[in-house]
Amino acid sequence: MSDFFDSSVLIGLIFEDCPEHIDCVKAWTGSADKVMYSHGILETFSQLTGGRLAAPVPPDVATESIARNLQQNRVDVIEFEATEVLELLEKTRRMGVRGGAVYDYMHLCAARKVGAERIFTLNKRHFTAIAPDLIPKIFHPSDHTY
Repeated sequence: MSDFFDSSVLIGLIFEDCPEHIDCVKAWTGSADKVMYSHGILETFSQLTGGRLAAPVPPDVATESIARNLQQNRVDVIEFEATEVLELLEKTRRMGVRGGAVYDYMHLCAARKVGAERIFTLNKRHFTAIAPDLIPKIFHPSDHTY
């Protein structure tokens, strides 16, 4: 059973002052088969080093933390070909997905592509609004027992 993790969970895992840190740790360590979308790794770095965190993480520490968590936990990273991205963008246009929601949509597309059984995010409300058909698979890390 593969578990898809969006960037918000990896941020919560690494940033110990995150209110959901413990829940993110439980979800991450409770999963045997982790998958992430490649863009989510960049989002994680962006948020850790320059996002809205009270105390941004130095770039070298962020890079090392991300690498350690991905490598030690053997996280599979999913990518899209350019033609797939263009097809998905056409779907976003038809669905009315705009602005930053496109990133959440792409995480959901990546989770679909790998057939993830569970999708973990701290943005559950956003994910369920974009993909109501995936509601049974979308979890906030605190929703699940491990």
